[in-house]
Amino acid sequence: YLEKDYECLITVDILCHGVPSQKYLDSYLKDISKGKEIKSVNFRDKKMGWNCDNIVIKFTDNTEYIGRRAGNIPDAYVGAFKGDMMSRKVCYDCQYAVFPRQGDFTMGDLWNWEKLDPKSNDKKGTSFVFLNSKKGESVFDVIRQSAKYVNEIMVKDYNTIPNRVYAKRKEYPGRRRFINLMKRKPFSEAYSYVKKGIYDVGMLGYMNTPNIGSVLTYYALYHVLTDIGYEVLPIERPKD
Repeated sequence: YLEKDYECLITVDILCHGVPSQKYLDSYLKDISKGKEIKSVNFRDKKMGWNCDNIVIKFTDNTEYIGRRAGNIPDAYVGAFKGDMMSRKVCYDCQYAVFPRQGDFTMGDLWNWEKLDPKSNDKKGTSFVFLNSKKGESVFDVIRQSAKYVNEIMVKDYNTIPNRVYAKRKEYPGRRRFINLMKRKPFSEAYSYVKKGIYDVGMLGYMNTPNIGSVLTYYALYHVLTDIGYEVLPIERPKD
């Protein structure tokens, strides 16, 4: 874009899991807040440890909501995000996730850090930095004096890195259904329907018959039921 390399420009790219639409977060917060005014939203609150899948929402009335992916009632947003239920279509084949990276540095969470140095866990998070260019190496030589780092390694096989450093990722099988449900149901309900395989109505019949009139009848019935607000599962009647 800049057409030449500027000496004063240092670029950093990050390892990314995927980016959902802002509309999903807005819908989720509206669902969780139940009309209360939100003061702050914090993903992966360090009070619970950096490796926790959690979200902490604080309200102006000094109450808070803590949601986790695990547990009896898993948080819908954390579950949908970590489960790849709502990533953008392009995220399933991201050409920027691969090597060679685009920035002078690449930064990300260091998963499996305990294999490098089990004693270094301060529960606040351990990151890794890839030095992708000569400029990146020279800059790191300056900041290493004041940085706490565990180890330096030469990566020979990128497939050994536990983070996402590959382009293609399998799309969640219920993603399209989740997106359609989001058009007419609250976020948590849409997530629960997809995650638990819930439907309101089973529509039994010959949906795949060569009779055009029959197909149109079922098509019309399906849309009438969904317009009312039901989640419909078409069930092909077994041949008897």
